[in-house]
Amino acid sequence: MRPVQDVTNTGRAGGVRGASGAAVRALAIGTGLVIWLFVAMFPVAYATAAVPSPLRLRLVTAAMAPIWLAAGAWIRRRYGAAFQGPLVAGSAVLALLLLGLRLLGDALGVPYNEVAFGWPGLLLALTMPPLGGALGARLPAPREMRLATEGKMALAAAVLWAGLEFGLRRQLALMFFQLTGSPPGGGVLAMLVSFPLLALAVTGLGATLGIGRGRWEFRWDRSALLAGLAGGAVVLALISAASWVDRHLFGQAATSLVADSGSAALPLWVAALFLVTNGLVVPVAEELAWRGVIQTGFGQALGPLRGLLVTAVLFALKHVIVDWSAARLTTLLALSLVLGVVRWRRGTGASTVTHVVMNTVASAPILIASLGG
Repeated sequence: MRPVQDVTNTGRAGGVRGASGAAVRALAIGTGLVIWLFVAMFPVAYATAAVPSPLRLRLVTAAMAPIWLAAGAWIRRRYGAAFQGPLVAGSAVLALLLLGLRLLGDALGVPYNEVAFGWPGLLLALTMPPLGGALGARLPAPREMRLATEGKMALAAAVLWAGLEFGLRRQLALMFFQLTGSPPGGGVLAMLVSFPLLALAVTGLGATLGIGRGRWEFRWDRSALLAGLAGGAVVLALISAASWVDRHLFGQAATSLVADSGSAALPLWVAALFLVTNGLVVPVAEELAWRGVIQTGFGQALGPLRGLLVTAVLFALKHVIVDWSAARLTTLLALSLVLGVVRWRRGTGASTVTHVVMNTVASAPILIASLGG
């Protein structure tokens, strides 16, 4: 009987080890998903800070879905089919951890997102990571998903611009505010200095990696001018509709293309400088970088239409994060798409004209208000 007992005991020990290993994996996955949630939520919370509270809670909660889908897909791709079961169990652990955080917040009197930590958030926690794992199993092999060199360069250029603008503008605005004593003046001077530097950085990166001016389709001729003016007219016609959507989605609207322009009249020198900076310097710099280099790179890697769409989304998100303007998301996406289409069909010179027209029209009322004041 000893051999039979030994086999039985060995089987039980193996089962215990297997169960404990599965429990450890589930706990590790659940804990990791909670940490990943809080890390990924920082830019979301920052970008939606200006949105009214009830809608902001729902937007932040909705952002949990792609965050956990991406995490589930990565876990499945990284560790294989053996981790689909632990991923399901880890999602249950995740839901329990969120519920525990909610109960702790109630006990301590700490405010929290009642939507994210309520039944909608718990439902997302239970379903999104396993769904992401199932989707991850259907993704092409890593070699088939590799982005071409031009696409990698375009993505690096977009991240470089967003990161540098986020930091550089704020540091320069503080420096110029100390020099001028005017917060709006400091912000405008920071734009005037930083945008050409950003354009030099991105176009220099593009030239180094083979996307120089010759590939931008940058033409200054009559057809480019007319196409750019036509694009500007389309943009101006879209503003009212896009702002109406923003009003109803976010409870407030940026009815202007200008973020944080405020309602009070600016000092005359600030308003005049803002018209030149936002009406000319900013559009030229952004078009050379975003439509000249970045859209060209994505277009080479993904095809013209998909490259246009990726660039438009990244350009809009860049404004949401850097300008703190999630309440203008619809407007930004619509205008980014128009600029992308103009560049695709008529070149970067034409999209620059469109951008100059829309920014000048948006900035001119600020100067008029200052003259009237």
